[in-house]
Amino acid sequence: ITTRKGKLVYLTGANEVYSNRALHTFELHPRLFTLDAKAGKTAMAARLQLCALYAATGTLLPEGRSKRTGGEVALELLRQSWTGSPLTDDECAQLATIPGFGMLTP
Repeated sequence: ITTRKGKLVYLTGANEVYSNRALHTFELHPRLFTLDAKAGKTAMAARLQLCALYAATGTLLPEGRSKRTGGEVALELLRQSWTGSPLTDDECAQLATIPGFGMLTP
């Protein structure tokens, strides 16, 4: 789950020492140098987490390479996450964090 406190962005998970921690991997596009969610059964949750990260870390100024703000990239990733099937619990948890960063999107 992605949260923001002031200027810091946190990825939170289970607090137990020996708990299993799921992680998402991202691939760097070889030509565009953008982060993409790695294909697989957790690709949707990974894309939603990447969406939350872009929304949380974006500023009002566009990034140099993409010419878009973090919020604009986040909205594009959110649109790519649309499917006709129900979301899993993990996907719902990732999706629920995104609206908290709406104030950063112009």
